[in-house]
Amino acid sequence: MGSLLGASALEVRPERSSPADLRSLAMLPPMSIPPEQSHLPGGVVFVGGAWNPGSTLLGLMLGAHPSLFFAGEVRESGFLGDPSTPLPKRVCKLCGPACEVWTDDLRGMSGVDLYGTLALRSRCPIVVDSSKRIDWIERQVTAGHGIVPLNLVVLTRDGRAVVNSRIRGKPATAGHQARKWIARMRATEALASRWPGSVHRVRGRRCARSPASSASRSIR
Repeated sequence: MGSLLGASALEVRPERSSPADLRSLAMLPPMSIPPEQSHLPGGVVFVGGAWNPGSTLLGLMLGAHPSLFFAGEVRESGFLGDPSTPLPKRVCKLCGPACEVWTDDLRGMSGVDLYGTLALRSRCPIVVDSSKRIDWIERQVTAGHGIVPLNLVVLTRDGRAVVNSRIRGKPATAGHQARKWIARMRATEALASRWPGSVHRVRGRRCARSPASSASRSIR
């Protein structure tokens, strides 16, 4: 694997900037949305990165905060109520069709309307979206820029681990997956360089290796 990636293939190196434990997000005091702004979220946290970086673990950690709602990959709301989509993908994976948050009317929503509805239903003013898709994030940012606070979390993981997880049971070669990983991380770094709000950087291995202590540091 190392020879396939090589030194030149690993030239996508995340900047060492803001604290990796997300203290500035997790130290937020419990918030409520003023009645006159009940249609708006108090903020949105987007998780950017490649595939399988540990975004579910990070999202669950952040979602433990009373003001943060971990919504998973919000872009999948486009499948809600779609009869051409298999049932498990068009309903909430936890509650099923009876879910009070993920209802069919969310399909087709975007931007502040979508995140505002999720914030109102979850009673958490800040929504965490782990979609990671650059095109999805850019569309939502365009709709929400200047209206609500926007945060980007660049979640990184060793490219060799990502490639290994991608080639299991799939015909694609490691080299092909490595090139896809490089392209995705470059696109994520480019997004971070022009981000209109706060950018935070987290290493997935730290969360996976010590989730309890990482969460403790985050809320300290």
